[in-house]
Amino acid sequence: MKTRVLLFGLLALVIATACVADTLVGTVSCSGPRGAGNVVKWTAWVVNLPWPGSCDVTNVDATLYLPAADGTPTGPTMIVDVGGYYVPGDSAKRSQTQKLTLNAGVTQATALLVITGLTLDGSPVYYDAPLTITIPN
Repeated sequence: MKTRVLLFGLLALVIATACVADTLVGTVSCSGPRGAGNVVKWTAWVVNLPWPGSCDVTNVDATLYLPAADGTPTGPTMIVDVGGYYVPGDSAKRSQTQKLTLNAGVTQATALLVITGLTLDGSPVYYDAPLTITIPN
């Protein structure tokens, strides 16, 4: 349970709100020409949505796994956050450019954002957000 203290002049009002929802989410985007050999910009966001009952989340680690030459998300990594603390409404964003070096015949490339953390009551948080792009011939 979270406790919030609101100050009104000399009067303090304590409001207890239940932490009932894990609202930590992430998303990935890709911009730029998507052909093999082109440089694309990958952007990853982590956000704790400000919904009623949202929990604070601690020890947040977020890593974006970029496409390898075979198109799987086993290539270079981009660290979005390490050990972060997110109250509802907090967010982090990181972008990185990468040259798409793909094997001949690869028609899709996938990036995967993986987020882990703990709510204040100790419950584990896991979220993954894959993004698959189609590579034009």
